[in-house]
Amino acid sequence: MDVVNSNYERAKGLIGDCVESVVNSLPVSLNQTVKMQLVPNPNRGQFEMIVDGGLLRNAQVEVLNLLGETVYTELVNSGNNRHTLQLNQAAAGVYTVQLTNGSYKTSSRLVLMK
Repeated sequence: MDVVNSNYERAKGLIGDCVESVVNSLPVSLNQTVKMQLVPNPNRGQFEMIVDGGLLRNAQVEVLNLLGETVYTELVNSGNNRHTLQLNQAAAGVYTVQLTNGSYKTSSRLVLMK
């Protein structure tokens, strides 16, 4: 984990605070992949989660800090592909947002600035 954090910090230092989110996705079926975007990213605690290729029904959202500790969790059942999250109480830093549903799991990197 230290190597990943070190490499991330080195890359961030080279390109500044405009860090693109890193999207990891698992296939839902042979022909479908779910991708998640966090907009805006970086942000100050309020952002929109947009899921392409899947709906937010009975989806579990978890936000993890760099230590892997859960700092926020929510069950989303909106039935569409957008949901607004507010992490106004979270400290500035880099987080991982994980979205899990019975049929898929995806995650994306989030940068909070205060």
